[in-house]
Amino acid sequence: HAAFVSSGNGLQLRNGRIMFVINVRESSQKTAASFRNYVMYSDDGGHKWKVSRGSPKNYQGGNEAKIVELNQDGHLLMNIRPNGPVWKRLLSRSYDYGENWTEAKIQNDLPSSGSNGDMIYYTSTLNGYDKNRLITLVDARPYSSGANGGPGLPTFYISYDEGYTWSNSKCMYNNNAGYSSLAILKDGSIGILA
Repeated sequence: HAAFVSSGNGLQLRNGRIMFVINVRESSQKTAASFRNYVMYSDDGGHKWKVSRGSPKNYQGGNEAKIVELNQDGHLLMNIRPNGPVWKRLLSRSYDYGENWTEAKIQNDLPSSGSNGDMIYYTSTLNGYDKNRLITLVDARPYSSGANGGPGLPTFYISYDEGYTWSNSKCMYNNNAGYSSLAILKDGSIGILA
């Protein structure tokens, strides 16, 4: 019934596949539960595109999401924006280059607003670094009807175990922000748009 590509960066896998998360409304209803996340991908440099067969299932439906490639070939992690009432990120995994996805689970150590965030694989032992480091930047304050109605408090979280646990939270900015994006710069620093 409707579809759109999540804002922010896409991903290119080590095997060359280009992919973006798309949000698909699967019924005529416009409820949160009627939306699902699929992956749109190209294996020929963007000339032809396909859509994954599966999507992460969960009681909240799907919303804007980001994906990273993990250290084992074909293994991906999807970090999904929540729809509420539980304001925590949802995580799902694929073991076949994005064709099928596990059930999306609430990640209790990743509080988040209903705003899109970002996630990057910052360092990997495959590239000669001492540790695997996944970094996500999400807004810790959800939408509200008060004076500060928008999302805010963009906060960094880091995972050393391929996204199973997240720690070392650090608030980057103590005010309104949303739809943050991350990029690894040539000198190894992280560029942030919050």
